[in-house]
Amino acid sequence: MRIASVANVKAKFSGYLKASQSGPIIVTKNGKPVAVLLAMHDEDEIERMLLAYSPKFQRILHLAE
Repeated sequence: MRIASVANVKAKFSGYLKASQSGPIIVTKNGKPVAVLLAMHDEDEIERMLLAYSPKFQRILHLAE
């Protein structure tokens, strides 16, 4: 896992995309974490990520319990 500032990620975005293949990149602003850059390896992984962060889907799961 690497940590990089927004300014560094902005200046060298393609390099950070490549680096994210080996692990997440924590992006910081004013020294505080604000985002994570993750590599996606297939479409299923993208779908799982979108569902995990979907408030509507989370409500459905909660109601199903």
